[in-house]
Amino acid sequence: MRLGNLFVQARRRRVFRTAGLYIVGAWLLLQIADLAFPALSIPEESIRFVWIAVILGFPIAIAFGWRYDIEGGRVVRTGDLDDSAPLSLQRPDYLILGALGIVAMVIVAGSLSEISDTQKAVAPGSPIAQIDSASIAVLPFVAVTANSDDEYLADGISEVLIHQLSNVPDLKVVARTTSFMFKGQNIDVREIGRQLGVAAVLTGSVQRAEDRLRITARLIDTRSGTHYWSEEFNRQDADIFAIQDEIAGRTVEKLPAALLAQNPASSVGGIGTDNREAYEEYLKGLEQLRIGSVDSLPRALDHFERAIELDDGFNLARVGLLHAYGAQGLIFQINYAELQVRYQTIPRDILQRDPESAQAKTALAVADFSLHFPTGSGEAERLWNEALETAPNDPWILTTYAYYLEWNDRPQEAIKIFERALEVDPLEPRVLANAARLGDLSHAQTLREKVPENAAGWAVAGEAYFRRGDLARSLEYFRIAEEKSPQDPEFPAFIAMIYLTAGLPDEAEAAVRRAEAAGPTAPVSVAARIGLTYRQEGLIPAGEMALAALRNALPGRQFALTVIYNLALQYALHTDEPERFMEAFAMSLEVPGMGGAGNFRRRSVASTIDYVSLNQLLPALHAAGETDTAERILSELNAFFDNASDTFRHHETRYQLQLFSGDVEGALDTLEELIDDGRGGLIPSWSTNLSELRWWLEFDGILAEPLKNNPRYSEILDKRQAHIDRERQAILAIINNESEATLP
Repeated sequence: MRLGNLFVQARRRRVFRTAGLYIVGAWLLLQIADLAFPALSIPEESIRFVWIAVILGFPIAIAFGWRYDIEGGRVVRTGDLDDSAPLSLQRPDYLILGALGIVAMVIVAGSLSEISDTQKAVAPGSPIAQIDSASIAVLPFVAVTANSDDEYLADGISEVLIHQLSNVPDLKVVARTTSFMFKGQNIDVREIGRQLGVAAVLTGSVQRAEDRLRITARLIDTRSGTHYWSEEFNRQDADIFAIQDEIAGRTVEKLPAALLAQNPASSVGGIGTDNREAYEEYLKGLEQLRIGSVDSLPRALDHFERAIELDDGFNLARVGLLHAYGAQGLIFQINYAELQVRYQTIPRDILQRDPESAQAKTALAVADFSLHFPTGSGEAERLWNEALETAPNDPWILTTYAYYLEWNDRPQEAIKIFERALEVDPLEPRVLANAARLGDLSHAQTLREKVPENAAGWAVAGEAYFRRGDLARSLEYFRIAEEKSPQDPEFPAFIAMIYLTAGLPDEAEAAVRRAEAAGPTAPVSVAARIGLTYRQEGLIPAGEMALAALRNALPGRQFALTVIYNLALQYALHTDEPERFMEAFAMSLEVPGMGGAGNFRRRSVASTIDYVSLNQLLPALHAAGETDTAERILSELNAFFDNASDTFRHHETRYQLQLFSGDVEGALDTLEELIDDGRGGLIPSWSTNLSELRWWLEFDGILAEPLKNNPRYSEILDKRQAHIDRERQAILAIINNESEATLP
């Protein structure tokens, strides 16, 4: 049969109708499989078998259409048709052509969408243009059941996989904090890729039934949304370690050469234990550490300690201890001195078992930096550099090293290190907030955009503008922070301090009450009430309250110690009872983070905590006639200050030291410099010890007595008061809804 005649016969036998029906049906079958397989926990790679069946079935369908037709609702065999058989299209043919047209339109639309996504990926300034080709994010695995044990198991598996993949050279793995921001959210993987700047995501689900585990893992290309690999693991519960190792190894194997130049699957390490009970304790510790509350952190420590008891060689549990103790230090739940001991003993235990542990070296670096603040002994930077060689993308190592660089007059290097930390942990609020405190408020804006429900993005900006003397703008930011987190007493307490600085005690009263309602015994609430009492009733009642707070060992939080120390000291000096202040001072050292109790008269200035606290003690020692002790401490304070970095020497305590040393002209020079400085006299760092709060207490207090008859002192105060008056008018306009501060 000639080709032309074959074509005519095919038309007369309605073979093209059969082909069209087959194509439409096959397309629908593939769409159903693509949607149903994941929902039914069928490995998505099984779709390839559907494709193979569809392709192999096509010639069978054509052969069937050649030999058979449907007439009168029955399948009949057809023979060769003569040339008189009609060739015109019939109604079923038009329906099939319409269906084919719809399929074609859907396919073209999908292709155009992918082309558009690709164009966005390479467009200058587009977020996806910043995607690192060798990069991956491990999203939180989903617990199929509502069992809380399955929940922590799923989270733990995700975290362990992050740890394992982080060992792969040249592979950027997004940190846990950022990855877990997407927990429970139904967001397209392509959008996640754009937000995180990663080329692939690993996701999956976990289901446990008695002693069986079903874990499904999927590796997805974020630029196209297609799967590199998908697999289901049905194993015994005891095989959890092998499953995790296999998932991590298979992930690296399946990453294409375009993403990972080599195939370093062998570098995927284990987690360091094969003791299932120890592993369970470790996962429970991680769960409590993630919560990070006053109640959960001791529980986290208990779980990590139990894991070590069960397997003494389980180093990851020791790393968990380091992070849990560090988290306790942030909320003043552990004594500062004890924290430094932990940061030396635990890392040495780790290094005995793993001499290359980057986490252990970082903890030792932090301890050395703290004990020899701010320059370190020389060991700190060496340890940080060694840690970064082993783990160049670890956000904890990067942020602690950036802190060190900032204090040592290397702000540009610190900013670059922070940028590296933000590449692997772009949504971590603390990293963004600390980067903003270096002076670049764009990081605070990023925090507000990326994590809008987190009040830190607003509070950090409020702190920065307060330090710059922009009280009105600071007020607006803290107002929003309070709206975001009304249960936090710090934000209304800050607002109260802004009002007090601006000379608006009536407005401050309402803010103090809100702070007390949120946290009646919180240090900031107590300090705000003491400051308000000072403004409304004077030094005597405020001073008694401040002494009581010191005796009660109120923890130092934000501006609390600044207010309490100053008013307690001024009151004791005013009433000629310096011993009362020293007695309360000794009791305040019981506060975690203040060095512990002891004979403060013999205490040396060996750390920043010593420097800050003993600075407050000098006037009381002089007033009590203990001049030898006072002179010895003053000498050590000056030596500590002189040997510090330029960043540290910018701090306003230079003014205090000059004042206590009798250098009146030097104190006035420093005071004027601090008032004129855009930073408000505060080092550009994590510290939130707001200078304005100290100024309005000291200027009319007994500490400034040697300056009061000096004309320069009056001129400086007049200059500052003029600025405060302008800010007060701006704040009143905002309160009365006459204007709004611009929030950049």
